[in-house]
Amino acid sequence: VRQFAQRLAVLGFGQPSEAEQIAQIRGLGEFWDYCRSHVARLIAEPGDDAISEFIRGFTEARSAAPLDADYVTTVTFQLFFAGHETTVNATAGGMRALLENRDQWQALCADESLVPNAVEECLRYAPSVPAWRRITRE
Repeated sequence: VRQFAQRLAVLGFGQPSEAEQIAQIRGLGEFWDYCRSHVARLIAEPGDDAISEFIRGFTEARSAAPLDADYVTTVTFQLFFAGHETTVNATAGGMRALLENRDQWQALCADESLVPNAVEECLRYAPSVPAWRRITRE
């Protein structure tokens, strides 16, 4: 998933050369195939996970209509990227900020009741998708 996320991030936010674009697209094609087979497995044998729940909800909402596996694969493809990339970036950015500000790290270690506010501040200070522009209102 990390390799996939990096490929998509390079294409979406980077400036890859033509050769790099071709290599990245091939890798994305391989990941699409993985997502398609993953969705097929979950359609056949749903589990206790987000994609299985999505499949169940999608099937119930459409009742008699056939399941659109390509649509479910597209959603899965995007969820893998969005869920992975933002979680990794938010975690890494927050940890870096805390380690660069050791007094804040030590305060958190001493008093875990500070964690909820620290999480919010880390998300503000080091957003998970820094390419997006944000305006602080509070």
